[in-house]
Amino acid sequence: RGTALLENDYWQHRIYRWEDEILVRIDGVITLEYRARTEAAIRQMSEISRRPARILSPGEGKPNFVIEFLNQASFSIRSTETAPCFASSTMSEANTIRDVEIKISLEDPDLVNHCIVHEIFHGFGFIHSDLLRSVVSSLSLETEMTDWDVIALKTLYDSRLKSGMTRRQAMPIARRLILEHLAKSGMVGK
Repeated sequence: RGTALLENDYWQHRIYRWEDEILVRIDGVITLEYRARTEAAIRQMSEISRRPARILSPGEGKPNFVIEFLNQASFSIRSTETAPCFASSTMSEANTIRDVEIKISLEDPDLVNHCIVHEIFHGFGFIHSDLLRSVVSSLSLETEMTDWDVIALKTLYDSRLKSGMTRRQAMPIARRLILEHLAKSGMVGK
């Protein structure tokens, strides 16, 4: 938003996704309901993407995917912008996601369930998009992945796409994959 991309920059953007096991730590004082929803979202996205994810017990191992619930109204994500939740990722030199940090405010209960699935989806490699109904759309407050989100996740993590591919390299393959997933799901024409 507010930043124009040159056409060449657009086509040179790269695919970033998880290649390693995702080791999740959930921090903060949260209800059992929010913890269960968080764990379910991680399991669901792990299953769909076929990327192993393990939720660590307190003190177990070194996490690379940390989700923190805080009693804080909002977070400063840029010098001029705040949000009730956010995700930040670090990429490796091999164009893979190395680690993710998510912060979710507990101040507005109406937003928590949306923030859980929205930010975890970011953590799996997705940016905002308002083109379709999605958990990462700013036009809706989805609390569950949509059919399109499932197709996007299956597509990004399909073995025919590789971390580090440019958009120009990936787009023809992704189009075929999306059509395959649409046909399998019965969503053709939706």
